[in-house]
Amino acid sequence: AVVSTQSTGHYYITNNLRRSVKMKLFVLAALISASYALHCHVCMESSINDPAVNALIDSADPARGHCLAADVSKECGEGYDTCFDTEYKYTWGEKTGNMTSRGCGKKDKAKVEYDCAYLKEILTGLTKYTGVACTDTYCEEDDCNSSTTVILSAALLAAVFYYHL
Repeated sequence: AVVSTQSTGHYYITNNLRRSVKMKLFVLAALISASYALHCHVCMESSINDPAVNALIDSADPARGHCLAADVSKECGEGYDTCFDTEYKYTWGEKTGNMTSRGCGKKDKAKVEYDCAYLKEILTGLTKYTGVACTDTYCEEDDCNSSTTVILSAALLAAVFYYHL
């Protein structure tokens, strides 16, 4: 009977240690996830180099950087759980170009500043402007809406295909 008490005691101590470790890991994971905020590229640019277009973009939101700048990764606020990349094809007078807007978005695709719905709303009525087509793309990892992410993904995919051929 003494042997079974010792083995039961050993089981009890080991089981409590496992519960203690599991609880600490759970609390640590909860703290990490609570303090994590999504980072997205927040910027805007146009392929048309026109002073009026540049002034329009600069006046829209001075805090939004140019998409090729090094410091456009920003922490998204509460309620923003995706990054978006908007490509808006438009004409400005006789010129046709693309406006790129990137920022923090919402999984339910609710309108946010500088996505397709927002751009169409603020640009409607400008005399030299005509909207042609607009596409919003959403992703959920840090800085997944950068142009280099797309290029690196394509290069990696090409390398994998080449390796397997």
